[in-house]
Amino acid sequence: MNYVDVYGFGSFFNGNILFNDIDLLLVHNDRSKESCILAIECKRKLQNALENLHITMLSEQAERSFLFMRTAQAQHLGRVEELINSQGIERILVSIRTRLDMHAHGGILN
Repeated sequence: MNYVDVYGFGSFFNGNILFNDIDLLLVHNDRSKESCILAIECKRKLQNALENLHITMLSEQAERSFLFMRTAQAQHLGRVEELINSQGIERILVSIRTRLDMHAHGGILN
């Protein structure tokens, strides 16, 4: 089964009050066509739902090579296993919107 893990990183997720965009990393489980298509569809759905997103996509193999998550101190937001049932995307959007509300009200959520 294909899946995409979604991570947040950068100033927005590090608790900075000022941020220019919301950085997300999508890590798909392999380099198959189906896995890549799922990652692209996740990116589309997230971009359609929220503004100011900057999304990076990597396969698990590429992420292990670059160690991006460790270097960027990325925070796991959720996993999407299929787009037919959008629960995974919705949970991730709720997490991001909650953080946006905290930022708007002067609070910091790490």
